[in-house]
Amino acid sequence: NGEYQRSSKVQGLNDLVDQLFNPAQPTDQELPYELLRRGADYSVRRYPATLGAQVIYENRPEGYDLLGSFCSGYNQQNKKISPFVPSIITVPRTTSSSEKKRLQDKVMRWPLTIVSSSSNQNHAGGNKNNIPEPSTNAISIDAQPEFVVAVLRFTSAATADSVAYYTKQLEVILARDGLRPLS
Repeated sequence: NGEYQRSSKVQGLNDLVDQLFNPAQPTDQELPYELLRRGADYSVRRYPATLGAQVIYENRPEGYDLLGSFCSGYNQQNKKISPFVPSIITVPRTTSSSEKKRLQDKVMRWPLTIVSSSSNQNHAGGNKNNIPEPSTNAISIDAQPEFVVAVLRFTSAATADSVAYYTKQLEVILARDGLRPLS
């Protein structure tokens, strides 16, 4: 049902004190977001529309290498650019290894600039003309519309098994709170 449920006053006070004495410290490199909901173990965030560099990849190091080289100056203008963090990674949902072959590819995307006239955080100058052309066809520059995500942090390595496990955990938590992912 997506409605908030009352927490105890002690729990709320502890959360407030934690926020006051341990505030999150965003950096200039962090893609700003609007916090829509915060639970004890997850958050729901709205990220702005961006222009970014993206690559289809098989293994995560391959994606990081290609995008890292592009941002370090391996592009048509030999221009260094600072992407926002986090990396936006899209992994197809599969139920079997045979199904994996016929679903879409994994995509790694690094946001480079926010598409918004009111933003003062334009790493690449705010439009596609200020983003250098890639030196390889493996990288494309594209627009990403505003999007909403649920986030569950975990400290273990982001292997296929751990991502599947924590995705399932997040789905259970969201269902408990009456939220249903769109995809």
